[in-house]
Amino acid sequence: ANQALRWQLLFLKSVLSLDISWFDNNEPAGLAAKLEMDIAQVQIFMAMGLGFLIASIGQFVSGITIAFLHGWQLTLIVCATFPLLACTGHCLAKQIGKQIEDQTRDFHKASTVAEESLMGVRTVSAFGTERFQQQRFEEQLGRARKGGIRSGIRIGCFWGLQNFAMTCLY
Repeated sequence: ANQALRWQLLFLKSVLSLDISWFDNNEPAGLAAKLEMDIAQVQIFMAMGLGFLIASIGQFVSGITIAFLHGWQLTLIVCATFPLLACTGHCLAKQIGKQIEDQTRDFHKASTVAEESLMGVRTVSAFGTERFQQQRFEEQLGRARKGGIRSGIRIGCFWGLQNFAMTCLY
């Protein structure tokens, strides 16, 4: 929590120190949402991901050690096929990372539309463009939904490939 607050303050200082021309080229409306999502992802990794990584490495090393002590021939066969499992696992992790990035970008666009509308609610209301803003938001959410479905299909295919490779090796 303290580290997240420190990152937010550093981000605010860096944004405030930028030249005004930077704001012409970038959308400042979605910066808060993007910052919050990025900090949340880092906190999740530091809380769960790092512990999971350390536990997995420990399980792998202890499993290989115990396997070598009980039956070294089978262990050598499993170690020989390990690169295939590592390759499919790498492809799965890469696909998950790409899909998370794509979904974050899609939801960022939708939150930007919502934030713009809410920040200028008087202008939106004065010109009677509530329906138009709602349609823009729904369009962006529709893209995010389609991206989520595509993401689920791709991740499911790579997960199936990983399990297929593991089953074939044993």
